[in-house]
Amino acid sequence: MAPRFAEHGVEVRYLVSGRDRAALFDMAPFGDFAWRRGFTFATRRGRVAPWSTLTGLRPVQFVRDVRALNLSEYDRIVTDFEPVTAWAARRQRRASIGIAHQYAFQHPVPTGRIGPLDRAVLDHFAPVDTAIGVHWHHFDALIVPPLVDPPSHAPSLDADKVVVYLPFEDRTQVLNWLRRLPQTRFRFYTDISAPVDLERVQMRPLSREAFPRDLASCSGVIANAGFGLVSEAIQYGKKVLVKPLQGQVEQRANALAIRKLGIGEVMHRFDADLFNRWRARPQPLPRPFPDVAGALVEWLVAAQQEPLNAVVERLWAAFGTPLGGSEVPPEH
Repeated sequence: MAPRFAEHGVEVRYLVSGRDRAALFDMAPFGDFAWRRGFTFATRRGRVAPWSTLTGLRPVQFVRDVRALNLSEYDRIVTDFEPVTAWAARRQRRASIGIAHQYAFQHPVPTGRIGPLDRAVLDHFAPVDTAIGVHWHHFDALIVPPLVDPPSHAPSLDADKVVVYLPFEDRTQVLNWLRRLPQTRFRFYTDISAPVDLERVQMRPLSREAFPRDLASCSGVIANAGFGLVSEAIQYGKKVLVKPLQGQVEQRANALAIRKLGIGEVMHRFDADLFNRWRARPQPLPRPFPDVAGALVEWLVAAQQEPLNAVVERLWAAFGTPLGGSEVPPEH
């Protein structure tokens, strides 16, 4: 949305939380952004680490940050499930708008069973007055298609190449599994400083330039069940095999939706037989998403005069038949 705001000449102040400031990258579009600690999950070997997550929380600092954030000078307050901004708006009785995948879970979308603690987190982590969910299907709710950049490269097909991005997994375990899989060349993106080629497994440093090129030309993607990368794979017409981060309700729900909507396959362990079945699946067609960011920015700039449900309907009409079709039933 940042470039769209700039096109309209809107002055925006961005606040980022949840990831260490030193670990942020590609932040140029956000200018002189603010940073707060916020909250995040600690993970280990493909699962949420509850104790490390708990001990890493800084609730006193969070309360101080909420109280210190003065929102009086802003005309609109928008959060993408960022809690400092959301709670500051609530404390100051300012109307707030939420645009994020997590807000889709307020509607009857596939989630599986959500326990009371997880439901409390989803409902109260970043509360807003107007919540706009983002998902791969509308589910007859106030949900828009994914906000992703248009494809930066023309889709092509290297049938033997698979892109791998599993940041929550143990790298050695992933590498050992990939090296046992036959007749496939893997482009494995991971946190290393220089390329390393191990026969058919080509390990590559994280790169915002190289990764999209490989994504555009590969036959499929193996990833955790994050929303953004799966959305990009859909745009490029790539098969998807996901391993959801264990103990994380959003990734578990994403995995269920991926299976239910026919987007890809889901594995809960490193499974060679499942990989082979996934490789044999037919190649999907590219499905570019409409300019959701542009539509929402125009709606915000026009002071939300158009009914939001009309914006939602127009975006899905531009996309065509949603993934899975309109007949996909809800599942809790």
